[in-house]
Amino acid sequence: MKRILYFLFLSPLFLNHTCKKEKIEVTEATQPARPDQVRHDWLRAANFYEMNLRQMSADGKIGGGASFYPLRTFDLGFDAIILVPVQPTGKLNRTGTLGNPYLVSDYDTVALELGGSRPLEQLIRVAKSLGMKVVLDWNAVEVAADHEWVKNQSSFLLPADNPIPESRKLNYANPSMRKAMTEAMHWWVTRFDIDGFRCIGADRVPLDFWEENRRSLEQNKKLVWLADMAKTESEGNVNMSWFSQAFDAVVQHGFNQFSREAAGLKKDAYDMAAWMRVNDSIYGNTLPQLRYQSSHGAPRGYESLEKQYGERWEPYMVLAYTLPGSLPMVASGQDLNPAQALPREEPAQLLWTDTTWQFWYRTMNRFRKEHPALWNQPGDSLQVLKLEGKNPSRVLAFRRQRDLDAVWVFVNLSDEVAYFKIPNVTLPQNPVMLFQNRLIGEPLNGYLLPPRGYVIYAER
Repeated sequence: MKRILYFLFLSPLFLNHTCKKEKIEVTEATQPARPDQVRHDWLRAANFYEMNLRQMSADGKIGGGASFYPLRTFDLGFDAIILVPVQPTGKLNRTGTLGNPYLVSDYDTVALELGGSRPLEQLIRVAKSLGMKVVLDWNAVEVAADHEWVKNQSSFLLPADNPIPESRKLNYANPSMRKAMTEAMHWWVTRFDIDGFRCIGADRVPLDFWEENRRSLEQNKKLVWLADMAKTESEGNVNMSWFSQAFDAVVQHGFNQFSREAAGLKKDAYDMAAWMRVNDSIYGNTLPQLRYQSSHGAPRGYESLEKQYGERWEPYMVLAYTLPGSLPMVASGQDLNPAQALPREEPAQLLWTDTTWQFWYRTMNRFRKEHPALWNQPGDSLQVLKLEGKNPSRVLAFRRQRDLDAVWVFVNLSDEVAYFKIPNVTLPQNPVMLFQNRLIGEPLNGYLLPPRGYVIYAER
């Protein structure tokens, strides 16, 4: 089991902060369902890249990107690609020029505007030849208003809740609909050798369907199942039974929500440490959690990092890479220009000429793979450091260790210089310093971190 030392609890100031926290109920009944280990070895240290193929080129087609996209993603150090739905998007009552890609009009067809099946096959083949996994986004909650099931299978649908619907919700009380859904997902596994699914709004579909569906689809191949829940951790009780047999990991919208609030200076390091404590009480150290800053699959679509975080996005991306349980997920475009927004319902193209941040993501991905202390596995140790001094609430500091490998993380979450001391802790001698960032100062008089600054040390 993981040994977690929350030294911040010793601080009266921290206790004052924690008393304000929103209560999140985790019942005893749900705790035994927490998985004891990560089901896929590769998932322990995976870095995910979310790819919206409709916005990768000027004409929206895959074309020559069938080889370039996966090769570039692999070069940056990502292990898995999540494809935003590649099926045809509904046209009836659609939102925006392109419509919502998560409302498909046909489950088992590749959109012609992407170039059809052949370039997608090549893209997946190149990615898998590099050892990468390919995961497909899947919305099993609802379909586009002009989906073939709306036209020909009315019993597959629930009554419309909107007089001019863009989508129709599916009826899971109908066994024939369930069978058709499983057959559609099976087509992608057999036809394109898909490695798994990110299931959008997973908790809006009955759990027993996911369990039965997984058993059916995994008769010949083990898949990865990512739960993109409609309800976040901050909205109430988390039912861990979803991760007993149905799902392997969760897309943690709660991290995105919390980090955006913190970037707006509504939270500080004490709040973040409290969030870590509650998160650990829910998920423990064995359930992988995909953490992101921008996502094509988020309810508001893709917003630029600068719009969400201002100049504060970088330290929170560091946390997405280093917090316990993290599987970092980066959206296509985020690695190019943090100021570019890519609304999913409108035509847009990535700014391929902007390579400023490629080195940063390549370095973070490589560092995470090289250090087992940052992986998701039983037996690791987390020590949240108690800081003292002039303004310790500005800095989140923690140390993670696995066997002889240890990583120290210091992040200034404020727009001010942070001055602090680290009592009763000896920092490593001659550590590996990521990006050559180092703490300025010494033990007796304390240290400082510049605004939004961060330091990552590794020791072995």
